[in-house]
Amino acid sequence: MLKVVRVQFVSSMLVGAAIVIVLGAAFLFIARHGSPAWLAGYEREIFIKLALATVALTLLDVLWRVETPAREEAKTQTSPDEG
Repeated sequence: MLKVVRVQFVSSMLVGAAIVIVLGAAFLFIARHGSPAWLAGYEREIFIKLALATVALTLLDVLWRVETPAREEAKTQTSPDEG
């Protein structure tokens, strides 16, 4: 079970990193080639907010994937035996 949790952790971190890289590349492109009027001058602030939101959601995903199997395992250990 520990191996499954480790694989899920690594996959969650890789997906989060990929999202941040794609956002960074998009905002770098916007900063170099021009942006819409509503975005002009706010590229850095918006990127930082989106990157922090991505990091927070990635950490929540990791915690959810670790907590759920632990909770299910605790239920099976504390439930009375039928029989």
